[in-house]
Amino acid sequence: MLAGLPVIGTVGRARDYASNQAADGATRYVVAVDTARHLMASGAKRARFHFSAVTWLQAAGIVLHAYREGLDVTVDDPWVPMFGAPFVSRGGEDVVLEVTTTCGDSDRIVARRDALCVYERPRP
Repeated sequence: MLAGLPVIGTVGRARDYASNQAADGATRYVVAVDTARHLMASGAKRARFHFSAVTWLQAAGIVLHAYREGLDVTVDDPWVPMFGAPFVSRGGEDVVLEVTTTCGDSDRIVARRDALCVYERPRP
């Protein structure tokens, strides 16, 4: 009887992990769709995505969704090896989007859900 307890605990942790991943995927998908819609509606010609190691997995989903929608998108130089040559900045970006876990006091929020936020960074 006691031998089965570790297995039950492992199955429970695996179920919790799968549930959390599904929830994360739904959040990331909704934010990705909203971000792509925003870029299309705003008439952005070329968007640059800025994100940190903390949000790179979520950002990858958002960036790749925009790319699949036919939008011209780039990422910051340190992330190019992860994304590839199509995402290299060649200048001309007319909008910079920040992917973070919180929106802070930004008044230019593009998409937000749960602990994921995309907002437009001010132009320099």
